[in-house]
Amino acid sequence: MVNKCVGGTRNEVGTKYYKNLLDKAKEQDIDLYANDIDLLGEDNYTDPILRLIDSDLTRTLPSNKYFCSLNGEKIPKLRRILYAYRYYNTDIGYCQGLNRLAALGLLFLEEEDAFWFLVACINLQPKDYYNEKLLGVIIDQAVFSEIVNEKLPRLANHLKYLDVDFQLYSLKWFMTVFIDSLSHELYLKIFDCFLNEGNKVIFRFALALLKMCENDLLESKTFSDAHHILESIRNRNIQFSDLSNVSCK
Repeated sequence: MVNKCVGGTRNEVGTKYYKNLLDKAKEQDIDLYANDIDLLGEDNYTDPILRLIDSDLTRTLPSNKYFCSLNGEKIPKLRRILYAYRYYNTDIGYCQGLNRLAALGLLFLEEEDAFWFLVACINLQPKDYYNEKLLGVIIDQAVFSEIVNEKLPRLANHLKYLDVDFQLYSLKWFMTVFIDSLSHELYLKIFDCFLNEGNKVIFRFALALLKMCENDLLESKTFSDAHHILESIRNRNIQFSDLSNVSCK
């Protein structure tokens, strides 16, 4: 998958790392995915978590032909994976954002491997990242806010003046590792870094994105101006090499 995701830029070590990551997740209980699928039945009519999953299916990757409608080719597989995870990890059940992680796996993997890919990705995030209270990601947002205040004080003050809370945008970046928040090619390469290095890369690239938008944001005069800039980051022509260089400064 790694080679497919980033156009062959990963070396053999990176590919082996990914395979080990997936195998480690699968070793937890090799038969569990099939067992969870067998549990599915009438529950989806009464279980609020399963109903939430159903409502999120077409919101997953709305511009992707496999997921853009309920008739999308991979929608049934996505539903089964998310239903299965609801039973696999009852502490989390389902959280908005998991649908995109699972969908990314389905773009390159068979269904069961995509399930274990979802498990592996969640395990790479800090504890309680996707539970009901989102405690883990809220803590990361507080840390990221402090980093922005320290590294980009002018921008932080300007956004406060405009009453813009950038965490409303960065929360999504952290929970989905930028999936569908940036161009397809760009978020795949960032995700490759995430698989190899873990959660810390999200901080680096999130800060780099704000740095690359800083001049435009500082020129914004209203809340609407800043909101439009942050909402339209996906449409910017950002090259991974440029973003990576900025993230290392």
